[in-house]
Amino acid sequence: MPGSRRVWQHPLLWLLCVSCALTIANGLILPSFEAMDEPEHFQFARYLAEGRGLPDQRDLALAVDYGYRQEGGQAPLYHLFSALVLRLLGEDVSDVDALTVPNPLSTCGDLTQSHNKGMWLRNPERERFPYRGAALGVHVLRLFGSIWVMLTVVGVYRTARLVFPGLRQVGLLAAALVGLNPRFLVHAGTMTNDVLLAALAAWVIYFAVAILRWGPSWRRSVALGILLGLAALTKASGAMMLSLVGLALADWTWRNRAGRRGLAHAFVIGALLAVIAGWWYVGNLVRYGSPGLMPLFTRETGLREGWPPYLVIPEIGNFLRSYWAASGYCELRLGLYPVYVAISLVGLVGVIYGVRRAPVDVRRAAMLLAVWIGTTFAAWLRFNAVVWAPEGRYWFQAHAAIAPLLAAGLLYLFGRWPSVWRALVAALGILAIGTSVEILAPLFGLPPRQEMGDVAASHLLEADFGDQVALVGYDVEQDSLRAGDSVDLTLFLTAQHPVTESLMLGVAARGGRAH
Repeated sequence: MPGSRRVWQHPLLWLLCVSCALTIANGLILPSFEAMDEPEHFQFARYLAEGRGLPDQRDLALAVDYGYRQEGGQAPLYHLFSALVLRLLGEDVSDVDALTVPNPLSTCGDLTQSHNKGMWLRNPERERFPYRGAALGVHVLRLFGSIWVMLTVVGVYRTARLVFPGLRQVGLLAAALVGLNPRFLVHAGTMTNDVLLAALAAWVIYFAVAILRWGPSWRRSVALGILLGLAALTKASGAMMLSLVGLALADWTWRNRAGRRGLAHAFVIGALLAVIAGWWYVGNLVRYGSPGLMPLFTRETGLREGWPPYLVIPEIGNFLRSYWAASGYCELRLGLYPVYVAISLVGLVGVIYGVRRAPVDVRRAAMLLAVWIGTTFAAWLRFNAVVWAPEGRYWFQAHAAIAPLLAAGLLYLFGRWPSVWRALVAALGILAIGTSVEILAPLFGLPPRQEMGDVAASHLLEADFGDQVALVGYDVEQDSLRAGDSVDLTLFLTAQHPVTESLMLGVAARGGRAH
């Protein structure tokens, strides 16, 4: 049919398909629980799935013993949803400890090493499809990240078109900046509440801009109240978005001298927010004396005592880098970071140049987005001064503010040359795919297997390690080395009997002087 054919030809649909596929692929590539706070998120969901209710935040011993630690104090919407999924799954997922045995030789955080990044020892049997136990549970929950990604991308697309109606392709370019962001797609492939918050925040921003431009309607106010409530119940930082909505509504009310109408809509939005999320904040205030549980949260994570905000300014670089192309958990560089720096700087220059000449309603909406970016940054700066957290994932709730501004800036400068921005979208796609295939997969992939007769090692030998493992050969890439050089060494090992315990093999380099 002609109508359905036009839908399939829409570039946004293809972008959504790529984003969804990469998110799922990243979730399959990453071994179970090899992500920031993923074991704690999973244990909190498991605790709720067992029907125990919200944990007592004062019981630190339970938080440590059960394994949810500081995540047990998170606003619980994502974890309640995950608990429901685990209940419906009907699988015993209590074997988390077997999948989170620390890897004593992990190079996580060592930028000089490119292999063995895993924090946990790998058990190929437990990680093999079809999954069982906790591995099945976490991989099923990871799949929902693709849904949150698509909702985020569509929200960014709609917001960009609403803020900059005169820039024809701004929606697609903004959506590509988010939907092909390597860090976002890798993080979305894990179990985390950050990506659900990103999706909710994108639509809160969209409706806030709609109110600023067209004024409040009952449909918009109800939608905003529900979205704000869900965002505040996903993470405590989601409650900050009330300030953004309040600013948009106040600006429209003041410009149109419609105080009574503005107050009525503010009441509807606030009432829905209170009904959906108020019980958690009020309950915390009554029970623990803190609505957001920050004092109890920092008891588990530890405080950066004596660190005023200006002392953490040097960490801003890591904060910005890990928004685009790094994973702060192990300092894994994902993608070509300079490309994203260039996009950001050129987009920033372009939007400053272009918005100055834009109509007043465009300038007003762009300023609202800039205010939310500034609010997000200020909140992170304060949080990072209390708890060490130089993580770009805290920018995700500002996707629908950052991407439209950058996309508009790029189009203000290069919009007359469609081949430029089309090439940029293609390059973003290549980088996102390359990140998953060429960077992420080799870091966590198992060594390739060969038949004994196919071993083509340059040095063959027979060396037994006990009665379980034998070394049948090795390859050395370098012929000579100097002090400080690295060496690429490939070992060809074979199991002589089933290996039932974890084994470690050390290699010592010995140097000699030629005579």
